[in-house]
Amino acid sequence: MCESTSLKDDMEGSIVAVQVVDVTIFEADKAKKNIKGRVTLSDGVSKVICMLPEKTYNTMTAQGAEVRKYDVWTFEAGKQQC
Repeated sequence: MCESTSLKDDMEGSIVAVQVVDVTIFEADKAKKNIKGRVTLSDGVSKVICMLPEKTYNTMTAQGAEVRKYDVWTFEAGKQQC
């Protein structure tokens, strides 16, 4: 994905699965600006650290779910930014 010159065109319609290997949710007094947490994602070969904006966190947890270690996330690769 990172070697793509046009992620939208090259990866459109491709689904990527990653596993959450570490989760840190910040307490209100330690949160920076609108960042609610940090997650480390792995595809089985590489890892990437992602910051979790508060708006995204709130959307993910609105139905009572939580961001948990070892969960598998899937997303469309063409809609992501590298």
